Order: sequence, then C-alpha cells, then structure tokens
Amino acid sequence: NLNWGLYGACEGGIVPLMELMIAKGANNWNWGLEGACRGGSLQLAKLMIAKGVTNIQECANDVRHNKKMMELLKQYL
Repeated sequence: NLNWGLYGACEGGIVPLMELMIAKGANNWNWGLEGACRGGSLQLAKLMIAKGVTNIQECANDVRHNKKMMELLKQYL
C-alpha cells in the first residue's frame, strides 16, 4: 500500500521516498503526518499539514515529549 510507504517515509524523515510515494499515488496525508510526528520530522510534518491533514489534534496528543513538534502543531489547532 502506497500510503504505508508514505507513513514510513515520513516517519524516517526520507524526503525523496515521500516524494516518490506521492508521485505513485499515496494521498493519506493524515498517515503521513502521524509518521512525521512519530519520527520527529518537522519538515515533513509541515508538508503534510500543507496537504490538508485533519488529524492535527490526534498527533499533538502523541508528541507531547517533542517540544518543537508540539509548537508546530499548536500553530494549526
């Protein structure tokens, strides 16, 4: 499933793989944001937010230990 690939790429912070997954048809931005939050990738979290995620609050609940990620997500709540 391409969306699992998107999740994994975002969790690993691997921009070229994330771009490939999107080019191939991945489109579950919420999973991408979850992966980016769990992996701590601010860059990919911003990209997923720009794509139109709807699960920012859920991700914020999961990343309370990461101050920078929390600060980013709070901007969009």
